[in-house]
Amino acid sequence: MFMEAKAVLALTGMLFFSGAMLAEDNSEDKNNKLESAPKAPKLKPIKSTQLKRQAGIGSSLAYAEAGVGEFGGFITHLNADDYSETSLSPSFGYFLADNFQMSALLSWNRIEVEADNGDQESTSVGTAMLEPSLHVPFTNQYFSFIGLGLGGLFEEDQDPAFALAPRVGVKFLVGRSGLLNMTLQRLTSLDEKDSSTDQEGAVIVARNTTRLGVGYTVLF
Repeated sequence: MFMEAKAVLALTGMLFFSGAMLAEDNSEDKNNKLESAPKAPKLKPIKSTQLKRQAGIGSSLAYAEAGVGEFGGFITHLNADDYSETSLSPSFGYFLADNFQMSALLSWNRIEVEADNGDQESTSVGTAMLEPSLHVPFTNQYFSFIGLGLGGLFEEDQDPAFALAPRVGVKFLVGRSGLLNMTLQRLTSLDEKDSSTDQEGAVIVARNTTRLGVGYTVLF
């Protein structure tokens, strides 16, 4: 728990410092060839949710404005002496109102572990979730967000499990309509297991996983 708290504090400091540097570099740089970013919406809902296109820098449409869509994801690979993991996590988001986004989050993980006897053991784990999230602009190009994913976890040779995944992070406008994403997610899955005692029934087992991610999304 102490190590996770230190990791969260370190990530928060890194994200704040990175955001401040990017915001400063993109604010009033006379040599910056990019057009200025549109004004970020304030934290209030609006009635229209019609799909809007061409949002981003140089446009009158801002990121986090109602009707703006976002697509992208994360690809990661971790390799150690006796462990490897490949992860693919596509995402699709749509702003139903200013600063309020509903997203579909998918993930697929392939995990391979070398056992003590030298045999390779592998398994596949996937999740499918819907996530409402609130996006708060610090500048016109730098946003923080907090969301809560709800859905299912699907593991090879196991019954599906309920998954709960709170997520926080920051997003930076990059180029004309791209976004660099830095996120911290805490994934909790609830599995129903048969009781290990002589009593009949089942017990609920919770498994927790913390994920740090860096990804890229685009506006459309």
